[in-house]
Order: sequence, then C-alpha cells, then structure tokens
Amino acid sequence: MRPLARKTHTWSRLRGAGKWIGWLAFVGTAQAASVPPDWYTRTVPLRVVQPVADQSSAYSAVVDASGGELEALDDAGNSYLLTVPPGALPGPTRITVTPLTRVGGLPFKAGLGVGARLEPHGLSFLRPATLAITPAKPLNLQTLMPWRIEGERQHLDVIVARANPTQITFVLNHFSDYGTSSASETERSIELARPALEAQEQLGRDMAKVLGQERQNQLLGIDDAETGMSSAALEELTALLKAYETQVLEPLKAVANENCALAHLYLQERVGLIKQMQTLGRGDEALDVLHDVLGEGLSDAVGRQCLKEQFELCLMSGGDVAGLVQWAIGWERSRQLVGADDAPRSLLDGGELAAALKDYVQRCGRYELEMVSTLDYEGVRPDASGAISLGSTELKRQISVQARLPLVTQASSAVGVSLPTGQGPLSYAKYEEAGSTSMVTIGVTGSCTSSAFGTRAGNMQVKLDLLFKDKQVQPPQKIQGLSEQVQKILGRLPRIGLLSVAREVDLEHSTLTIQPGEPTEISLVKCVSTGGSSSEKQEAQTWLTEWSQRLRPAGDEQAGWTLEPLQPAPGVLGRLTQHDDGSRTPQKDGKKVWDLRIDVKHTPHR
Repeated sequence: MRPLARKTHTWSRLRGAGKWIGWLAFVGTAQAASVPPDWYTRTVPLRVVQPVADQSSAYSAVVDASGGELEALDDAGNSYLLTVPPGALPGPTRITVTPLTRVGGLPFKAGLGVGARLEPHGLSFLRPATLAITPAKPLNLQTLMPWRIEGERQHLDVIVARANPTQITFVLNHFSDYGTSSASETERSIELARPALEAQEQLGRDMAKVLGQERQNQLLGIDDAETGMSSAALEELTALLKAYETQVLEPLKAVANENCALAHLYLQERVGLIKQMQTLGRGDEALDVLHDVLGEGLSDAVGRQCLKEQFELCLMSGGDVAGLVQWAIGWERSRQLVGADDAPRSLLDGGELAAALKDYVQRCGRYELEMVSTLDYEGVRPDASGAISLGSTELKRQISVQARLPLVTQASSAVGVSLPTGQGPLSYAKYEEAGSTSMVTIGVTGSCTSSAFGTRAGNMQVKLDLLFKDKQVQPPQKIQGLSEQVQKILGRLPRIGLLSVAREVDLEHSTLTIQPGEPTEISLVKCVSTGGSSSEKQEAQTWLTEWSQRLRPAGDEQAGWTLEPLQPAPGVLGRLTQHDDGSRTPQKDGKKVWDLRIDVKHTPHR
C-alpha cells in the first residue's frame, strides 16, 4: 500500500514534470474566498429530457473480467463501439448498447446528432471503459456539443469528450446515455453557464475554464509560459480545490465512519479528484501533494465492517459475488489512491481485506443443483440389427436418473471470480427393461428376451452462469439520520455504487451448462433358437440419447448442453422443466414419455 506520508514540493520541482502541474504545489495554501460557500452543494435544477432508444438496433453481450467489445449500428449507418478493458469488471455482466432515435426536451434546436444508451444504467468500472461513436457523416467540431443523460433522474449535462471529424470518444466510469448535438453559440453559452449536476463535473469545468484562459494568455504573450502559471491563475485553482475539499470531502469524511455507503462515496470522490489532477498534470506528483490536503483517509476497521455489510447484500441478492469483489477492489484501490492499475485484482493475492474477501466469496457463492429425469419407452426393440423380425417385437424401458451436486465459486488472482462449478455422479434411481423379439436369420429361427442387468453412472459436470440486474424498485432518495448539509452533498453525487438500487438474479439471461458424462444402461439379452441358446450383456445409452436430442448443445461440443431460461419457483433460485407425454410428438417406432426437472438453490454459508 502506498504510504500516506506528508511531502513538501516546490514550484521548481513540479515545474519540470509538465506545464500544467506546477499549481498543485500550492493546494491548500490559499483560502477559497472567491468561491461561494455552497458552490458545490447547492441544489441544481434538473434539465430533464426524454431519450428514446431504438430497441431493434440494440446489441447485447456478456462481458467478464477479460474485457471485450460490443458494437451496435443504427439505421443511419452510425457505429457505437463500447470497449471494456481487461480488469474493468470482476465477473460476467450482461451489457447492452442501444442507439438513440430522438431525445425530447433537448435545449438544442438541431436536436439529436448521435447517441446511445448503455445498460445496465449506473454500472461502474474498476478501469474506465470507452464509447467510440463513428458517425455516418463527418462531425462539425465548431458546433459539436457532447452530453450525458443520467438514467435515474433523466438529467442532461454537457461534458467533455475526445473528438475529431470522424469519431467522438467518451471515457466512461459508469453507464448512462451519451450523445452529441450541434449547438449554436448562444445555446453553447447557455448550457456551459448552467451548473453541472455532479459536483465533481462542476469542479472539472471550473478548473478547465481557468486553465483554458491561462493557456490563451500564454499564447497571446500576456503570461510567460517559461516562468510557469500566473499567480492569479494559481490562486483561482487553489481556491477551487480548497472549496471542494471544504464543501464536499470534509463533511463526507466526518460521517464516513458511521455509514458504509458514505465511506464508499467519500473514497469515490477522493479518487475522482485525483483523476481530475491527472488529466491536468502528472499523476505521481498530484498524488503526493493531495496526500497533504486529504490526510490519512479512513481506518481499516471501516473497510472490514463495510465488506461485511456488502457480504450481507451478496446473500440477499442470490449470490452476486462479482458485485462483492468489485466493491472490495474498488475500495482497496480507492484506499491506495491508484488511478490506473494494470492488475486491479491483485487484492486477491494480498492486502488487508484479501482473507475476508476470499472467505465471503466462497460462503456467498455456493449453490446446489438437483436434477431428476425420467424416460419411459414402449415400442419396438431398436437393436435387432441384422435380423428380420417375425411376430411380435416389443420393448419397455423405464429409466430414472438423478444427481445432487454442490456448485462453488472461487476467487483467485488469475481469473478474478470463477463461475460456480461442480461435478459428481449422475446416477440411476431406476432402470427396468422387458423385451421380447421373434426373429429369423439364415436357416435359424428363435426368440430373445431382454431384462435390466445394471447401470453405469455418468460423471456429470456443471457450470452455472448467473447474471444479475437491478431490482425494479426505486432506491431511497435519502439516507436517514444525516444532516441537511450532507443530504445536499448526496444530491450532487452520481447515483451509482452503494446508493444505487439493489440487485437480483437475472434468470432470463442466466444459463446452466451441463455435461452429463456417459450414463449407460446394461441389459442381459437371452436368446433361444434352433441352433441352441445364448446370453450376452448389451450396453445402451437410451437416456443420454434422448437428452442429446431434446437439449441445445453448447458452442463447444465437449462443454455439454446449455439450458435456458431458468424460471422462478417456490423454494429455489431457478428451475428448468421439460415434460412430453408422447402425444404431441408420436414416434413411429414407439412412444416416449419424458420428464426433466432441474432446480438450482442458493445455499450460502452464513
């Protein structure tokens, strides 16, 4: 962990690191007299708009800890490419990119240029993702106005994005609706004058305004770039940072030890401020100086208590261990004040929360799979190969298989969080057979009977791919017991993380992948003919053949069969059932009655 030692920096030391880093040395030395005392906490009127998405052009995929890309195309030929880097998510998450068709209430006469909805709304990342929009027509950079619409409050804020005539790229810390419009000078001035809903977004605007003016002065020769930033600009930037610390960070820190949601928000805002600094200068120097301003942070005891509370949420969600790990890694990274970590899952190899996290993951991410299946077959014997049947040919088979397997989630530095997996025997609970056949071969006539002799269990392997979604309930608008000052601060923070809605299992998009192995029925066939009598054991995989014909294979033949969708059922997390009494799909050679029930239960160790 990076030591929180106090360090002193001079202007000359920081100046060599880059043109824009020098002013950080003065953070905390001036008073915020020029900034109104409630500038970052005052209530901001919402700019409510009504975005409409084109569901027909939506594209969804599951992205896990290894990262991935999703691209959606709209009818006009615009491309929306979402890139999630490795390590941004701790576990499988279903993500959807949906182009916008229009946005009602936009303050721009030209309306919507291009835009997309990213879901699930509020999803946050351990490392920033990007949305690159490539329009069918070139962008006019002189009139371009990028914006974001927060999902819950439907509020529009103009934001900063990287753009050239052929593409605009948004850097994402969490999901919302993102897009562009063409704005006149008057429209641009009005929107830029409006305060941002998120306090840190407003701070970024304020600092960018000061730095932009300073850069313009240097280009005009008003300030000498070689001697660094003007004292007036330094004082303005210092006042902004000190005001943010006083109005937002200090009140949050004062109550952070009493409430885990607030502790997480405090660290979230603290790291966000670091990232603001890194965009303006050099990260290492920014971290050292801000240690002096922000102090020692939160105690280890707070982290342990908050992780325990997050474990309770994992239990209530049905086993959202990916969310648990994401919270823990985000907390630890915030504690370390790391803005961009090449190995964000290193917490699983060590760190103060590592042992507790691994324990919680294995205790919360436990499931049990119970499978029962029956097959009754009545018809002709299918294995009279090489013979011509005479008279009656009959066969009855009654088969029942069952399995009960524990499925366990593992946490490791190599893969982050693994999917719940398990293996064990798929055993026969019942196997009965009664068959008779009259047949003739060259010069020999006779009859055969068959009966059940034994079975051989299959080695079943199971992988449970559970996805989670936000519960369809409104989150509390206020955390009870807080001062009005802190409530105002919360109104200016993004509705993500622990202030977002609770999560639950998304059964519609969750899947089971089962490889049943090779369960085998063994029958004893006895034959009497003019040439004498004989008996032999014959092996068949009647149940496995029926399973293979009725279920969808996974992409990899060796992986098994993918079962979806699971359905809610009393007493279980999800259930999959199949029933066919043979009347709807009669077999020309006989009748088959098929039943299958698979239950998945969440069985955590509390």
